[in-house]
Amino acid sequence: MDRAYPASSEVASACRQFTFRAACTGAVLGAVLVPCNVYSGLKIGWSFNMSIAAALLSMGFWGAARRTLGERVPPWGLLENNINQTAASSAASIISAGLVAPIPALAILTGVTLDWPTLSIWLLTVSLIGVLVGLALRRQMLEVQQLPFPAGTATAETVREIYAAGSEAATRIRWLLGGGLLSGGVKLTVDLVARLAAAWGRR
Repeated sequence: MDRAYPASSEVASACRQFTFRAACTGAVLGAVLVPCNVYSGLKIGWSFNMSIAAALLSMGFWGAARRTLGERVPPWGLLENNINQTAASSAASIISAGLVAPIPALAILTGVTLDWPTLSIWLLTVSLIGVLVGLALRRQMLEVQQLPFPAGTATAETVREIYAAGSEAATRIRWLLGGGLLSGGVKLTVDLVARLAAAWGRR
């Protein structure tokens, strides 16, 4: 890990924050993680904000890029990573805007399948309403009452630990990628066996 990330707030405040690559990294990771959220939502009815996954994956990617390309790649700072995970979780959580729960329920109850333009308008409308409601509640919930949010707290602690102990971050990234590959391999194997069994049964 690059040791250019002191824990002090004074130095951290001088680090790069809202950069083009931070926003783009978050958008790309959000797009990659959306199908994961859709799949889990349709399977178990539960979605995730993907903040921690986005923070770990971005750290792994830009760390590898810096090791490969050297000083041409600026250090991936803590505050940049915070912008990244915010953008990624926003994109990955878009499916909670009425896509996973009510749309499948509507199809099951009525047999109606909405087309893509209708779904796009629905998602955009519900998302904009959510943003406006969030802005309206922000001051009361965060500044006045100072309510703790478990997902945000867990993400903050994880990001802080990433930059406090690089070896632990690398271990977590390896476990995350390994778990993803293992679960993907198990799923593909199960589907393949089921298809082979079905094909064998039709003979």
